Amino acid sequence: MNPLQQAALARAREGACLLPIWWTDDVGVCQCPKGEICPLSGKHPLTAHGLKYASKDSDTITNWWERWPRANVGERTDEVVGIDIDLVEGPRGS
Repeated sequence: MNPLQQAALARAREGACLLPIWWTDDVGVCQCPKGEICPLSGKHPLTAHGLKYASKDSDTITNWWERWPRANVGERTDEVVGIDIDLVEGPRGS
């Protein structure tokens, strides 16, 4: 089990409703089909219906991270205050 899957399962056990999120490569390019032109690099759901598919179910979460092992962990925060911290910012390739 990879660390992202472990983190997702641990967070779900705490009651969080989760979903897999697209990831970026080493230079910040989204790995979704839009690639370099994606306006939401590494910040949008992999699931077909986005937040509507968020889940606490361990089998669902396990299946997602077996299918997309590099997926970031997204949390549905409808009823909670959330903070999004981006640790790396800057222009892509010059």
